[in-house]
Formats: sequence, C-alpha cells, structure tokens
Amino acid sequence: MPPTHPPTLVWRRQLETCFGADPFTSGAALTLGITYSRLNRLLASGLLARGRHGVYRLHEMPSLLMARAQEATTRIPGAVIARRTSAWFLGEDARPPAEKTELPIDCLVPRGRIPSRSNDINCYQSDLAPEDITRIGTVPCTTPARTAADLLRWSPPHMALACVDQMARSGSVTPTELTDVLARWPGERNVRRARRLVSFLDPRSESYGESWLRLRIIDAGFPAPETQIPVLDDHGRVVYRLDLGWRRLRLAIEYDGEEFHTSPRQVAADLRRREDLRVRFGWEVIGVGRGEVLGPSLALERGVGELLSLEPLIRRRSW
Repeated sequence: MPPTHPPTLVWRRQLETCFGADPFTSGAALTLGITYSRLNRLLASGLLARGRHGVYRLHEMPSLLMARAQEATTRIPGAVIARRTSAWFLGEDARPPAEKTELPIDCLVPRGRIPSRSNDINCYQSDLAPEDITRIGTVPCTTPARTAADLLRWSPPHMALACVDQMARSGSVTPTELTDVLARWPGERNVRRARRLVSFLDPRSESYGESWLRLRIIDAGFPAPETQIPVLDDHGRVVYRLDLGWRRLRLAIEYDGEEFHTSPRQVAADLRRREDLRVRFGWEVIGVGRGEVLGPSLALERGVGELLSLEPLIRRRSW
C-alpha cells in the first residue's frame, strides 16, 4: 500500500497553495475549509506559527509527534503506531476534552513479543494482519479501519463514537469494514461494546459534540434521533438544518459548541434562529452545551424525557 499523508499535511498544503509565505488570518483559512480546530492541530504539529492579532504563518518545523512515533517504531521491533496516535495522524483527536495533555505514543506489537513500556509510550500485544498496516509518511501505522476498531474497543465510548463518526464522514471507514474487523475477535474484551457503537455510527454527524449528544440520548433508552434534518420553506428550499431531532414531533436538540455559540452576538443569533423555527415552521429547538452533555448529572436525560413524554431507562451514567 502506498504511503498516505496525515490530514495536517493536506491542510498545510492547501494553505501553502493559497498564501505561500504570506501571513493570513483565521477568517481567510476558514474560506478554505480550515477550521479553528484544524488551525490548532497545525499549531500543535509545528507546521504553523501564530503571531499577534490572530495572524498565522506557515512554519517548517517538523511534527514533534511524528518524530516521537518514528523513534518508537525504530526502537521497538515490530511496533506499529495505533489507537489514539494513529487516529491523530488520520485527523482525529481521541483524547477526552478534560485530558488535553501531550499525546502519548500508542503502539501495537505482534502477539508473543514483549511490549516495551515507558512514560510516554503505551505498547500493547495484539494480532496484526498485513492488511491492518499502512504507512503515514515513513511510520508504520494501523489502517483507518483497524484504528477505528481499536478506538471502539478501548477508548471511552463517547470519544470512540465521535472519532469514528468523523472518520466515516470523511469516507475513510464504513460500518461494513468495522464489522468485518471486529468479527476477528469473537468473545474478546470490549468487542460487544464496539459492535454496539458501530450500530450507532452516523457519517452525517458534523461534530464531536453532536455525537456525544446523540449517544447520551440513545444510552438513556430514547428513540434514536435523526441527524441533520433539513427544514424547508414553501418552495422546497432548505432554510435551516437541525443537528438532531424527531420530525414527527417537530422537536430538535442541538449541540451549542464553545467555538461558535458562546459570544453575546452568537447567543443572540441562536435565539433569533430558534424563534423563527418555532414561529414559521413549528419546530421546538433546544440548545445544550458541552457542560450539559459531558457533565455528571442526569439533568439532560430528564429534560429530554419530559420533551418526549418518556422516562429515561437509566439511573446512572456509564461515561
């Protein structure tokens, strides 16, 4: 299989093609589809430098994480970069939001080999078929399908679903591929949980927050909501698109992420939009934030239950 390139390099190439060595703003990057989170990923990788007043410049410093991955696979015979580290190179951050420390190196070695352990390397024994391995740059890594299957088994459920939703959205994995990979480990640890998460996979999900919110609704025993519901005007044109909801009830729940829904101006725009949806189209739309979705209480489940006239089927959170 030919080498693939991490998304950070693809995004950098887009910026280089458009701006060359010239400085640019985050707004200019957004016009190319380079979001704030992607700019932060480029900064973290060392491929981008940020100056004053939100101005950025491309940077030639090599990725520290890539250098650490190269060192690990050179030092540990048969090691293949996997799990969260492979997900990062594939464009997804599998660390829970509260754990945004430096990403450790996750790697696998074939069964029968003694894993190497250190403070910044997590090494695990596992079966590794030739079709599980590709290369990102010069580093051996698990393929998108194997990476996704391992995330579904070993990462916290909400982070696993969020990452794999986005991988499915980009077309790098499909539910069928994941089902086939998981079929290799019948009865093994966390496989049942992984299969359950595959059944919830939705490539229409547009953010981690939407995936977290959807999983909380499903885990509570409520009917699975539809994602990205179009709201049409009398001429059949799409006026709005709703994150999650139930068409028959004209009820929607949206994830208000901190990036686009926290400033007074953004909050006011959200209120106007939801009032228009209520008055013109008959939709009741509720917005929830990260604290409500990732918080420890069951207030979200109780609130959704009241709206649906259903009782949550859980009494405590599993994640």
